[in-house]
Amino acid sequence: MSRGQANELCNRLEAAGLGAELAQKVIDSKGNSLAVEVVRCIENSGGQSMESFHGFEAKSRVSATAFVTASYFVTKPGLWVHSDFTSRITAAYPEALVPRGLDGVESFDLSTASYDREILTRPEMGGEENVRKHAFTPDQVADLINLQPEGAEGKLLTNGYANLFYVVGKDGVLFVVRVHWSAGGRRWGVDAWGLDGRGHWGAGYRVFRNTQTFEV
Repeated sequence: MSRGQANELCNRLEAAGLGAELAQKVIDSKGNSLAVEVVRCIENSGGQSMESFHGFEAKSRVSATAFVTASYFVTKPGLWVHSDFTSRITAAYPEALVPRGLDGVESFDLSTASYDREILTRPEMGGEENVRKHAFTPDQVADLINLQPEGAEGKLLTNGYANLFYVVGKDGVLFVVRVHWSAGGRRWGVDAWGLDGRGHWGAGYRVFRNTQTFEV
């Protein structure tokens, strides 16, 4: 967009009811995609231009915060992603997710070696169906990883022990996602297993649970 076009657009946006600061933000939007949409909106919707613009503004905010599983969970510096995670979890989330955040996320450490189905029946977990309703989504796992770059201390164990999350994956199957820190490789590792598919999880491994409902 040229300087002249930008000035003209700014004037039109202000005439439509936007303040100068907000009008400039529209012009500066990446690729000017939002600006193009707003111009079209002003040209086509007459007196409803401001209402339509605010709809575009809200849509833009959602797009900016959406989480794309396939974009995040790829092997890259600081992160290793097993192909089983890609086929079992990433494949189940082709659409962008609205991040759920970490409110209500709790954890406990296993006192004895346990299989998944033993873990699911613990009072803290409430059985497989309850775990399914409170299953984690990939964005939550990513949020926890992001909080501990370079294996920094935090909610995730960084001593090589597994951090376990129960996630609904492909075909609606409940999988256990393991996240672990490799001090030698200086990266987080992420893979996914069928329930009891890896055998038992050792004492000291950490199990995470959601206390907020997620309906599949």
